[in-house]
Amino acid sequence: MHRLGDYVFFGEGVFGNVTVTGPLAAGFLQVFPEGTPRPPEFSTINYQPNQTLSNAFVSGVSNDLDLISVYTLRTTHVIIDVVAFVISYGEVNPTILPLSGGAALSAEALAGRRAECAAAARRSRPRWR
Repeated sequence: MHRLGDYVFFGEGVFGNVTVTGPLAAGFLQVFPEGTPRPPEFSTINYQPNQTLSNAFVSGVSNDLDLISVYTLRTTHVIIDVVAFVISYGEVNPTILPLSGGAALSAEALAGRRAECAAAARRSRPRWR
């Protein structure tokens, strides 16, 4: 289980890259939404012993908790790089957003975005606030 709550609030999906390095034996890795049963019919990466291998992934994000699950058949090191989030009424932590037009988003713009999101997400709060 990997918590994305430091980066996104009420995300619906995540795009990224996952890397396995130094597996002890041949196996596979899966990335899928936390809270759903592990799907038996797919793998994000198939790996061999002592191999380093990367692959892109797209996964849903668990409802309410902003979590994904990573399952490996064998012991290995895993690196996850998040590339983008799918968001409808949530928001991305503004401290990780790139500069817009050469300047950071204004306090007024951030306040407006938070007010819009608050109407749809009153039952919880982002971890970064």
